[in-house]
Amino acid sequence: MNRLQKQISKGEQVLIDMGLYVPLPINLQILLDQSERDVLNSLRHCYNMGETFVSTSVIALMTGLGEKTVRKARDRLVDMGFLSKGKVCGLGTHYPIEYKKLYTSLLTLNNEPDPEKRVALAKEMRDKHLNNNKLC
Repeated sequence: MNRLQKQISKGEQVLIDMGLYVPLPINLQILLDQSERDVLNSLRHCYNMGETFVSTSVIALMTGLGEKTVRKARDRLVDMGFLSKGKVCGLGTHYPIEYKKLYTSLLTLNNEPDPEKRVALAKEMRDKHLNNNKLC
């Protein structure tokens, strides 16, 4: 058992053992809004479960969000470069997750020790991602 596992409470370990989850990097909470996180986490979960194509209506059911909200959040994730639009079929659309961009963004935030500066940096990064991709 490694050091990290020793620090996890029994309650958290029970949830981990249940499976059917996706890790939530804490700084994703300041980079993405709630609907964006819900959509991204739902897509990650579906892909981890072997579902390649996911419909807007399925994500709406999984998140409790309206389909219009899901579409807007998905479009912002595409605009920020965290998702790419892929193939479409009758079951839905496959949006490849751009893990390298997600990782790089989170690493930048993780490396800022000051919480207030980290929030400001997240806002700056978010604005830059949205504005850069809209200009292209």
